[in-house]
Parts: sequence; structure tokens; C-alpha cells
Amino acid sequence: MFLLLIIASVVYFILGEPIDGSIMLIFVLVIITIEVIQEWKTDQTLNALKDLSTPKVKVLRDNHIQNYIK
Repeated sequence: MFLLLIIASVVYFILGEPIDGSIMLIFVLVIITIEVIQEWKTDQTLNALKDLSTPKVKVLRDNHIQNYIK
């Protein structure tokens, strides 16, 4: 989808409409930036949820408390 919009903005430049091509290119770049940021935040959230969902066990052995992660 983004590739198609970038090609359309290039066509605007070729047809002699640099303002329209520039506006379209700017909006495409803004949307791509927002999508990358959202994807990064989603990855961080999923990694945090994985850390919370891993089973952890405390064991008392030889009068020492040990933590185990399964």
C-alpha cells in the first residue's frame, strides 16, 4: 500500500505537480513513522507480558532461598 502511494507521488512529480507529490510523500512518511513507533511499543509490551507470565518458584534448600525460573 505504501509503495503504491510512493509511486503515485513520483507520478505527480513527473506530471509537473510537485506540491501534490510533496504533500502525498510527507503524509506517507508520517504514517510510516507512526506505524514503526506503534510496532516498537507493541514489541515492548509483549516482552513485558512474557516476563510477567514466566513461572517463578522460590525454594528453600540447605537454609538458602533459591529462585528458579521454569
